[in-house]
Amino acid sequence: MDEANTEPSEPWPLAAQLDPAGSASDEGEGSEAQVVEELVEENREPVFVDGRLICVNLGYAEIPDFVLQDYAASAVVLDLSHNSLRSLEKLEGFTVAEELLLDDNLIDDDAIFPHLPHAHTVTLNKNRITALPDLLTKLAAGFERLEYLSLLGNEVCPIEGDDDDHRRYRIYVVSKLPQLRFLDFSPVSESEREEAIRLGGFLEPVRFREDPDEANELSTSPQSYTPLPDGVSTSEKDRRSENASY
Repeated sequence: MDEANTEPSEPWPLAAQLDPAGSASDEGEGSEAQVVEELVEENREPVFVDGRLICVNLGYAEIPDFVLQDYAASAVVLDLSHNSLRSLEKLEGFTVAEELLLDDNLIDDDAIFPHLPHAHTVTLNKNRITALPDLLTKLAAGFERLEYLSLLGNEVCPIEGDDDDHRRYRIYVVSKLPQLRFLDFSPVSESEREEAIRLGGFLEPVRFREDPDEANELSTSPQSYTPLPDGVSTSEKDRRSENASY
């Protein structure tokens, strides 16, 4: 839908430093975010900088106890992208977390999402989620302030280029999470909100990614989706109050 790109005026947090394909732009080269992630890679241990905990590509099948003990009380942004996480139960200890970056893990329909009252951003790109209604029920219960959500690279996300399925998918998600401002890096438009109220319950997506070549490409392409870069945190931007109308 053309109007999906007109409201709200604020960009998705990634937009300033990512191109539409989700790759770092030239402006991001040599950025602090890249330096930090290279430090994580080199030392094979978490890095904590200005409230942001970076645990990228550390081979975690679950969140280690020492990470919980050392950082849970102070991590505002938690980046666990490019690991092998299945269980998310230990995330409940991160009581002040506002942004959860969980891209490229093994999170599936059995995952239990914790209740994190301050979380407004969740990225679950490139996981193994196939049941959209169940996922949205869990997200609604666990993240009442959720405004930024991305599910690209999961089976719940319609095949790119299928306009009808994409429209049905967006309206259905917004009907279940009406506070969303951005879905999959695109702003939620006023017309989508109105249609979600009117038709959302009847527009559950019925078609998922079935192309094995596409699924294989997603699973083997490194860093198809990049977590929020340092310095572009949604918590640093002016945000509407809880009572604002959209």
